[in-house]
Amino acid sequence: MVIAIIGVLIALLLPAVQMAREAARRMKCTNNIKQLGIALHNYHDHTNALPNDGWKQYVTGTESYMGAHVRILPFIELASLYAQANLNRGYRNSDSATPKKWNNQALATIKVDHYLCQSSSHTKILSTDHVDENSYNWYTTHYYGNAGAVSAIPGGGGTRYPMLSQNATSYGGEAINGVIYIGAGIGLSAINDGTSNTIAWGELSWNEWSGYRGWHRGAYYATTNTNPDLQQFVAFSGKGIKEQKAINRGVYLYAQGITLGGDDKNLYSSLYFHSNHPGGVNIGLADGSVRYIMDSTAMSIVVFNATRDGGENAPLD
Repeated sequence: MVIAIIGVLIALLLPAVQMAREAARRMKCTNNIKQLGIALHNYHDHTNALPNDGWKQYVTGTESYMGAHVRILPFIELASLYAQANLNRGYRNSDSATPKKWNNQALATIKVDHYLCQSSSHTKILSTDHVDENSYNWYTTHYYGNAGAVSAIPGGGGTRYPMLSQNATSYGGEAINGVIYIGAGIGLSAINDGTSNTIAWGELSWNEWSGYRGWHRGAYYATTNTNPDLQQFVAFSGKGIKEQKAINRGVYLYAQGITLGGDDKNLYSSLYFHSNHPGGVNIGLADGSVRYIMDSTAMSIVVFNATRDGGENAPLD
């Protein structure tokens, strides 16, 4: 009888303990994104611009430059790590000089806790398209800069927002109407919709996603290259937020036993937010605040808040 009672008590307490642990992990995740928001503002104070997300392909090869995550390192108290990066070379660059002053390839072997959500057990890269990188022992990130929106007009054949296009049309266009996107960095004054109405960071931390890359990796855009592998918008940020993809879409499809593919599984198409948190994801706004948006939030509202100057009035609250 005593053993039975103890078993019942454990069964009652275990869910409560698990909920408490998840609440703590989510709070830590919220704080991580808050720190990224503060870092953006400190970066802007020093440079009068927000960090761009790579700048096309680096001049001596086909790899992307360092991404925004590298550029803000001094503002999350990791200036010593920043000093090891060569922003004028690709993310896989390994300087052959002796002694090695820079080694971009080795940079991502260093774990940056600020970039990882504790609710996700997937901290290393997982690439089904660039399998050679799987042996690099790189850490990833669960927080992506918002490049903007690439939503198609409902019932129409065009696009609602301007974007970069490329030859490999199956990969879609790259949004340029967000906050952290490919190209020259913008100033906060360019966020005409208001910093409290514009997404800067979003969470992509679901364990089953196969699009994880090294946290240091930037983006590039090559319209003239005939090799599709060199035309992809490879990270970071995502290509853009798409209205047709609900928050945590892949999570629920996977739970139903549906085989995932395309932008439900990898990185090379327009993205949506996903996480291991119950019922939603954390996002950071350009004013430095953090919101928890639910799965039920209409993607049209998320899209409106992904653009910096779309003129929409649809708060996430």
